[in-house]
Amino acid sequence: RFHYKRPAPSKMKTATGLLLFAFLIYVHIGITQSFVPASPNHRCYRQKFRLVNCFLSSPSQPESADTSATNDRKEKLSPPLIDTIDTLVSRRADARSAGDFVLADKVRIEIERLDRSLNHKIPPGYRIELRDVPRKNGGGSTWDLVPAFKESIEKVPLGEISGESVLQLSHAAIGLATMSAERDVQLNSRRLDAIVSKALARLERTGPTELRGRKAADAAFWFALAGISDDTASNASKLYYSLSLIATEELKRFGHRPSCRAKDVMHIVERLHAAGITGDLAKRLSRVAADCLVAKDFKGRNTSTNTEILELLNTDNFDMHSDRPLLWIWRFSIRQRKQRSFLKGAAKHYERFSRRSLDERDECTKIEEEQPQTCYEWNELFDNTSLPLVVDIGCGMGVSLHGLATLGNEEQEVEGSSQIDLDWKRCNYVGVDLSRLAVGFANSIASRWGVSGRLTYVVDSAEGFLEEATKTYPGGIQLVLIQFPTPFRLQKRALSDDDPNESDDETVKGAVGAAKGNLQLPKHPYAGFMVSDRLLRLARAALHPSSGRLLLQSNCEDVAVYMRNLATEEAAFSVVPLSNHVTPFESFNELTTRIPQRTVEHIKMGGERAIGEGWSANALLPRRGATETEVACFLERTPVHRCLLC
Repeated sequence: RFHYKRPAPSKMKTATGLLLFAFLIYVHIGITQSFVPASPNHRCYRQKFRLVNCFLSSPSQPESADTSATNDRKEKLSPPLIDTIDTLVSRRADARSAGDFVLADKVRIEIERLDRSLNHKIPPGYRIELRDVPRKNGGGSTWDLVPAFKESIEKVPLGEISGESVLQLSHAAIGLATMSAERDVQLNSRRLDAIVSKALARLERTGPTELRGRKAADAAFWFALAGISDDTASNASKLYYSLSLIATEELKRFGHRPSCRAKDVMHIVERLHAAGITGDLAKRLSRVAADCLVAKDFKGRNTSTNTEILELLNTDNFDMHSDRPLLWIWRFSIRQRKQRSFLKGAAKHYERFSRRSLDERDECTKIEEEQPQTCYEWNELFDNTSLPLVVDIGCGMGVSLHGLATLGNEEQEVEGSSQIDLDWKRCNYVGVDLSRLAVGFANSIASRWGVSGRLTYVVDSAEGFLEEATKTYPGGIQLVLIQFPTPFRLQKRALSDDDPNESDDETVKGAVGAAKGNLQLPKHPYAGFMVSDRLLRLARAALHPSSGRLLLQSNCEDVAVYMRNLATEEAAFSVVPLSNHVTPFESFNELTTRIPQRTVEHIKMGGERAIGEGWSANALLPRRGATETEVACFLERTPVHRCLLC
């Protein structure tokens, strides 16, 4: 009479059933993966991925641990080192199989010593791990390259990481160099070498764990600014190699993440190239950075050469002479307020570090002036002293001469053309500056690039160097460069001879009054300005009578005009006619140039213009020989005033 009616399933029961079904599928996938055979053609292998295809649109075959380890070795170790380790491990396996465990232990100790050998480049933060296979499982020995620390730095015992970090040590190194430069004493190489040794020891303990992001690139740039090279620190090459490798691995680790911006990738690349890295490691860094930037649809350009940055990276032509690395160097060369504060803070940091970490009293804390070098052993400075000499007066960070000296390298492409008829590959180069910090950086780059036999930088006065070189250099001086000297303050109109209000101090011939402006600049062109009539007369006497040339460049129009007039009137120089000279339209073209306020005021006062015959509208040196200031002016669209004299 009564018929049973089955109730409809509730929504809760339906959801529970679906969750249970999903859980069973998940467990099935895990079990299948644990027992899947190595062959991708096996039936179980195909069944597993057929099931996963239900949830993943494009599954990829997982890479085995052995294949991953092999690839890791090839990326981080050189082929000769891999062959050496393979040979030692094979000897150990043979000794164990023969029951000669004493010999096996000796071979193990020899393998462990490779980690501490300076002749083998084991990446920092990694070690060689031996694995002995029991005899019942076939015997033998294998090895792998494994991280020294498997945990993050936060989980490492404090006793293992106490002391200064690598970044702090690089800050102390630049502080030592800054202190030496400010007190005009020679850089203490022994102290610098001690800092480098501490940094390498720190890397051996912590590896890359405390150099995440761009910290490794920052440390490399600061060590380079401190002037660290194999000439000043015995392990400098290993330090730069380690920091560059860590930065490259960091790009691999986080460079493809959405949270990593293209700007973050470029900061690492720019700073490492500004530090002067070169060789295979620089090429590897460029390729890794290019892969990261392609994924981020990066469209940046090297503006001065109108070339895409990705093209430069993929063709290994992105280096310290590209626009962005030069801007990093320019920021320190002009000593803006932020950079001055950084250098002062670094000097104070080194004082605290030396009192806390170094046992002996630092010799550079003694305030004792060192006289500029008065004689030069040219045979020690250059490989071939018969080559003509190119001299950069006030060279600063030495970028221009370094670019010219590397134009002849086979791996470098000569960029741009030059209006100066000179075989750059057959010249020696000397940069002269009074800044020990800048000269130390420049010599460090020259040493690490392998051009120190043709390129050197000295701390000396311009007049003193020209006098000595004129007397003693065998090959003669072919070209003198005076590029972007620190300008004097903008001058008011010239005072008339019959001005009744003219003071006695203003009776000097050609005297002018200083306008308000940067009070750190020389007040007058004849009081504190580097380019004097004596300097120009010495340059005229030093240059070859018929083929010698003087190049003048400045981004201040009144300074450029003053230098050329002084050279022609007081030093008997003549203006070299140029094919492409500056026209009035080009000097006021607001679409292509940005006229600085100083130039606007100079024009309002009726000052002489740098236009017409002899003023070049184009660069007179190859693009690779551009200074960091010249590239900064190009990017800011401010004019550069150039002329060539003979």
